[in-house]
Amino acid sequence: MLFVAFTCLLFSSGSVGDNAAVKLIRCKDNERQALLNFKKGIVEDKIGLLSSWGSQEEDCCKWRGIRCSNTTGHVILLDLHGWYDYGTDNFFYLSGKSSSSAWEPY
Repeated sequence: MLFVAFTCLLFSSGSVGDNAAVKLIRCKDNERQALLNFKKGIVEDKIGLLSSWGSQEEDCCKWRGIRCSNTTGHVILLDLHGWYDYGTDNFFYLSGKSSSSAWEPY
């Protein structure tokens, strides 16, 4: 029922059909490269936080810990916080070095 209502809404608004172009928002190439440069400086990622970065997924907006603007495609948030495991009394986090040049001229 919900699918039918959604489909009717799409067709009545002219978003589907009428040869309307759907604009796909993807991350910016320079921001993707800056994130990959940052990843190169990481020496320890025990929780695999960056495992999706640069893998088969080209769109950095779909990488774990990345949030992008729905309208511009710019990265607007990095969520790279660590995790504490109460069972093992361990804190898992990223470690490494990142220089400001990794983000330039982005």
